Amino acid sequence: MQFKRFVWVSLGLAGLSLMLLVGNTLSLRLFGQIQQIDVGNWGDQNNVAGGFEQEQNALGETYRWTQAEATIRLQGYGSASSRLLSLKIGGVPSSLPVTATMQVSTNSASVALPLTQTARHYHLLIPPTYQPDWQVRLNIPTQQVLPDPRFLGVRLDHVQIQTPSIAWSSVHWHLLIVQLAIMSSLIGVLWFLAADWPTIVGISGITILVLVTITGKFVLVAWAWQLRLLIVAAATTLLVGWLRSLIQNQIKHLLKPYEYRYLIIFSVISFFIPVMSILFPNFGSHDRVIHADRLGQVAQGSALLLDKLYEFQGRETITPTTFYLLALPLTVFFNNNGLIIEGLYTFLHASSGILLAITLLRWKVRPILALAAMILISAMPIQMTILWWGFAPQIVGQWLILVFLAVFSFQSTLRPTIISIGILSLAIWMHNGVALLAGTWIASYCALGYWRDPAQRRHYWAWFLNLIGISIFGLLAIYIDLFMTTGTTQQQVLGLTEYLPAVINGLSASFAPIGIMFVAIFGLLPFLQLEKNKKILLIASGLTFLLFLAIDIVFGVQVRYSYFILPFLLMIGIIFIDQRLSIIPYVESVIITLTLLCYGYSLYSWYDAIIYGVKPSLLGLTH
Repeated sequence: MQFKRFVWVSLGLAGLSLMLLVGNTLSLRLFGQIQQIDVGNWGDQNNVAGGFEQEQNALGETYRWTQAEATIRLQGYGSASSRLLSLKIGGVPSSLPVTATMQVSTNSASVALPLTQTARHYHLLIPPTYQPDWQVRLNIPTQQVLPDPRFLGVRLDHVQIQTPSIAWSSVHWHLLIVQLAIMSSLIGVLWFLAADWPTIVGISGITILVLVTITGKFVLVAWAWQLRLLIVAAATTLLVGWLRSLIQNQIKHLLKPYEYRYLIIFSVISFFIPVMSILFPNFGSHDRVIHADRLGQVAQGSALLLDKLYEFQGRETITPTTFYLLALPLTVFFNNNGLIIEGLYTFLHASSGILLAITLLRWKVRPILALAAMILISAMPIQMTILWWGFAPQIVGQWLILVFLAVFSFQSTLRPTIISIGILSLAIWMHNGVALLAGTWIASYCALGYWRDPAQRRHYWAWFLNLIGISIFGLLAIYIDLFMTTGTTQQQVLGLTEYLPAVINGLSASFAPIGIMFVAIFGLLPFLQLEKNKKILLIASGLTFLLFLAIDIVFGVQVRYSYFILPFLLMIGIIFIDQRLSIIPYVESVIITLTLLCYGYSLYSWYDAIIYGVKPSLLGLTH
């Protein structure tokens, strides 16, 4: 029996290897013959080193001025034929001697090219190579043009490498091994989830198509991109393997076979799309440098991180170190702090839809609607916005709130447990804004429960005492800045003539358009039939939203309450549809169709944001 299993596994690996090899070769043939680097534009930092900051002139041309030594990194594929390297040099410093030359070298070949004041295109024939990673080195004489303090080389505008149309390119075996490992990890995840064979074959086929497309369309970053995906796939396999008994014993029996199949398919898709996007090597979140620096400070032993948070009107405050302490162990294995930060918060955030679906299933919502909620929360533009900007502690804090809801749904009583207390503590200690929102939510839950649910008062009282303990510890350890701030900026007291326009402006911002939708959805709460404690949870979230909405309207102080409240809104809306609108013919089909349309638009927006650097607006996080 073991020998037979070994034979089948060997044949499967051989078949996967062959499909990947053929797919990569065809992809390179179709998409990979011409690769371009638009220097000075979004994402060029992964391929160009030794240059100054990105610049753009009045004509819209993007470029970088080089230093005395610059390198262009080209990687990912080999060819038995020579390739054509084209360099566009937009100019040189005006004081550069007319006899100056630029030395270009690669693969033991070197040539000196004359430089001129005008823009020029240089075309070089590169010898064949099968190296997985190689560089073109530029050595340039530099000049200083005052008042610019920099010593400038040449203005590098564009790089292109072209393989002859008659030549076939192939990937290096290193990349093939990485792809095979990704596929093995994915199949392992599906096996742990007890997926049926059609599901395994279908998802595997889609994944192979994605991997070979990456190889052809993004040759210059394919190796780095897929190596990152392998790390995530391996971590996912270990995590799912650890949780598989919980999934199969507590979740699978709630679903019919076809419902479980769809849940697995869309869980994999909704999980890996944001992970694959954020790990794109040319991408860098807006706050990446800030978080990487903070992680470096914590790694060096600093326990004090200062920042000027919007939530505290720009005053200098102490930033909690909880998130960076969670990320700290990863610095043992990886030396890229920015990648560690982005990888960690995206890996956790990507499971938000799955956690929401599990919570709704445990609340006895029909599986097709729980699936719709999972897809919707993954497709909301607000999710893309916060990932693109890289608000790491808020993202992880929100994820912990969803973990808390999922864990709470498995408890048979309201009694606080060590696990639920620990999760809530981490959420509150994660970020100042999360602490304000989550703390107000739990405090409202305790107060409402103590008032409206007398039979469970001892549990609500226990939660309230735990919240006080969590808050005191957090205030003493992290939020001492609330009592002793080093900043001097204070909100000025408005007179009546200034106060009324401020309120009107706040209303026009806070209720256009998302605020109106929020208030309307909370109006559905009286029509829901839920256990008393669950309904109180949702009512408490509504009170929290209305409180911070009022603060926003009156004082203009925002703590990204829209992002916090979004999962609760989805839960209320989906439960209302399940309980009140299910009698309408085809309502589920309409919901699923709208959900998939929303997800399709989200994928389009994701592509623009990640590949082309289209900046999403921050307004969705608040208004």
